[in-house]
Amino acid sequence: MKGKRFAPTQVIRILKEPEAGTEVTELIRKYGSAINTFYIWKGKYGGTENNQIQELKDLESDNSKLKKLLAERNLEIEALKDVYLKKVELRQKREAVGVLMAHGPNRHLQHIKCPPDH
Repeated sequence: MKGKRFAPTQVIRILKEPEAGTEVTELIRKYGSAINTFYIWKGKYGGTENNQIQELKDLESDNSKLKKLLAERNLEIEALKDVYLKKVELRQKREAVGVLMAHGPNRHLQHIKCPPDH
């Protein structure tokens, strides 16, 4: 079962309670959280003030957008590579057919025309 989701401002408030003398085990019981969750929060939000939360959200949002852009660019690059390789293969095949037709033993195939490059 999935637990409650706390807003970052709530997490920061919860993290400040041990500074006031509240035991971590009490906090865990009070908020229905796990000890691991508390230490994950502490690692992520420890030393953070409420005014820094919006900046953190903005940075996470920008990071997410940049990751999406990078993934899109990588897909475009792969698609262009595929197109390029197909064109190169087609050119190489045409060149090989041309060489065979000019020098190969099957001169009777010289009447076969290759489609032009696009």
